[in-house]
Amino acid sequence: MFKSRIGIVALILGVLFSIAGGRLFQLQVIRYDKYRQLSERDKDGGSQKLIPASRAAITTREGDILGEDRPFFDISIRVDRLKLEGVTLDEIKRAREAAKSLDERKRQAEQFIARLKDERFVIRLADALKYDRIDLAHGVFTAMDNVARKWASLSSTQTIAQGVGEDVWLQLKATHEDGFHNGVLLYGRDAAKISDLTEPPFPGLVCTLSTRRVYPRGTFACSVLGCVNDMTEPEESQLRQYGVLLESFDARTKAWTATRDKLTSTQASTLAELFGDDPREIDDLGHLYRLMMKLRPDERETVARMGMAEQLKWIQRPPRLKLNDSEMLWLGVGLPMSAARNSLGNRTIGEMGVERFYNEQLRGKHTLRFSEAEYHDFSMPVSYQNEVEPRSEKPLVLTISNAWQEAAEVALQSQERPGGIIVMDINDGSVLAMASNPVFDPNVFTPPRTGAKRQEQLAVLANDPNKPLLNRTIDGEYALGSIMKSIVMAVALERGQLTPDETFQCPGFIKEGGQIFHCDGNHAHGTVNVYKCLRCSCNVMSHQVGARVGVENLGPFAKLIFGKKTGIDLPFEKNGIYPDRDYRIKTTQQGKSVRPWTRGNDFQLAIGQGEMNSTVIQATVLMAAMANGGNVVTPRIRLEAPTNAPVSLGLSARSLNIVRQGLDECVNTGTPGERGTCYTAFHSNGELPVRVAGKTSTAEHKKGAVPHAWFAGYFPAENPRYAFAVMLEEAGHGGAVAGPVAYKMLREFYGTKTSPKAQTAVAGN
Repeated sequence: MFKSRIGIVALILGVLFSIAGGRLFQLQVIRYDKYRQLSERDKDGGSQKLIPASRAAITTREGDILGEDRPFFDISIRVDRLKLEGVTLDEIKRAREAAKSLDERKRQAEQFIARLKDERFVIRLADALKYDRIDLAHGVFTAMDNVARKWASLSSTQTIAQGVGEDVWLQLKATHEDGFHNGVLLYGRDAAKISDLTEPPFPGLVCTLSTRRVYPRGTFACSVLGCVNDMTEPEESQLRQYGVLLESFDARTKAWTATRDKLTSTQASTLAELFGDDPREIDDLGHLYRLMMKLRPDERETVARMGMAEQLKWIQRPPRLKLNDSEMLWLGVGLPMSAARNSLGNRTIGEMGVERFYNEQLRGKHTLRFSEAEYHDFSMPVSYQNEVEPRSEKPLVLTISNAWQEAAEVALQSQERPGGIIVMDINDGSVLAMASNPVFDPNVFTPPRTGAKRQEQLAVLANDPNKPLLNRTIDGEYALGSIMKSIVMAVALERGQLTPDETFQCPGFIKEGGQIFHCDGNHAHGTVNVYKCLRCSCNVMSHQVGARVGVENLGPFAKLIFGKKTGIDLPFEKNGIYPDRDYRIKTTQQGKSVRPWTRGNDFQLAIGQGEMNSTVIQATVLMAAMANGGNVVTPRIRLEAPTNAPVSLGLSARSLNIVRQGLDECVNTGTPGERGTCYTAFHSNGELPVRVAGKTSTAEHKKGAVPHAWFAGYFPAENPRYAFAVMLEEAGHGGAVAGPVAYKMLREFYGTKTSPKAQTAVAGN
């Protein structure tokens, strides 16, 4: 019986061991690959991992780098491993839940930061990094607050200090991070026998790498480049909600709400067929944007007729940022805001210049990496599948030419007045130089914008009365003055209201409606024809010709350039003002009668005064049209941007040639008593190897102020290739101040006849 029992027990044990052995064989051999993948997934700290992509470089047309991402040494923390003495995560959570307003949350944040400043962790780390304690405390609070808001997980790595010294970073990584992760390597001990090691001095610290936007040439072309910053909370919230970041989001929301409420049932039904969705039910602007992007040209025309012309304008330029599928999944787009725990690996976004306008093209597309196990266990969409590397965009090549930009900046900065210069190809609108004075260093704006020194630099730029952050070539509106005479004369000639032989008498002034209108300095020009009017800038003749043409007849020509944006691919371009009757009606307050248009208003408009305002880019486009046969081109700053078909002014070659002769004489006629207003500037300091034509302007803008100085033109005069405009704020006479600056720019590029410079070929021309 005993032997029988032993046999039964042995049999049972044998069966059990067989089952266990079979199970081990199944787990370790048959399912080895699956569990290895699961192990690797857990080792990486999660099943998905967002792989950030770098921002594309920006170059000149010659390929010289103007902006690029470079490695950056950061210090980060994991909140779950952080050990603080006086501030807890639960405390921050409770404070956030109890706060009833944004101001209260800001006060709470300041209190927490003040307490964190005195934490031993912060004090010791700030000392090791040679970092400001307040800045470091702010970083720690932000990391903890992100977890409290469920914007980040407890185990996620969050940056608290950026741009630390490489030597300090390497030392911390070697002596702290590597030491406590690999005891054998650092201490020469068995990994199992290091339990006696003291607690790490900075629990939760992780040494991380990121990238920083760097502008190697400093202030060079700063008004074109602009700058970058990290996304703001509202911008990030908009991304989490809609998956797309649109320009002027609040204004667009109001416009869409108003449009949607006005839709009739018939219109809504037609739009629903085109969209595949009822427009009256669409609240998500990102969804609306994506629906409109899918429309064919003929469908877009139908949508415009249905009352959505304003919304269709949104798709004419790219959104500031549009998430791809992986990024949308990572941020939880479409889910409740509280469900989103992740943040984009690279939150850099363009703030000004091409960095802003082409942010979507410059921004690398992050990819989402899944574990292999998830591919076997789940059916993952193709668009989510792994890629070896993140998708970085190719460099953004600008139309800016090194030689022309340098020449423009040297000339503009040779004097102290704020101003701007543009040089542009007259045929395709490519901008070879765009300079604004004073300048700024875009490196100052690159995140992180922390630290007392950086904040002081930013405050100086923000409070500078000369407004260095203003791009005066497109974002400044100025009285245009006598440059306007060129188009007035061309229109009068075209309409048969003026002939080249007709003369006027100029005693230095003219009376109209009890008001006296003077020529510059009350100078009496005597007998004046169209050539002399442009050469010597006679106001008296211009007033009379402008009154003949009249505002209504001048409008169809002038409004192709003035009172509207040129369409250059840069943000914040202003419209300028073309002050005709329509403008007066639009700007008259409700309940007040519109002021009548008088002959005196025609007088003022004819010389670019009164309410007439222009941007420097508009003046350049005007000169390009005078030089290229009467075609209004669209300026562009990106070399690969599509070239829009020019719009004809409707002026004949005969009319334009007469005006061009007058513009040539303005610069090149030096006969005593008949000398052009810009002759001295171009013929007193060495003859240029290129002949220039143009028009000076001394534009009064407010009583008692020094006039703005302008000079705009084109070259070579006999076979035009480039147009330009120079504007200097409150600098005085155009011929005496702006003309010499234009001459310096051209001399910087071409040299003089006696000392010419070797020409740098301009790509694409």
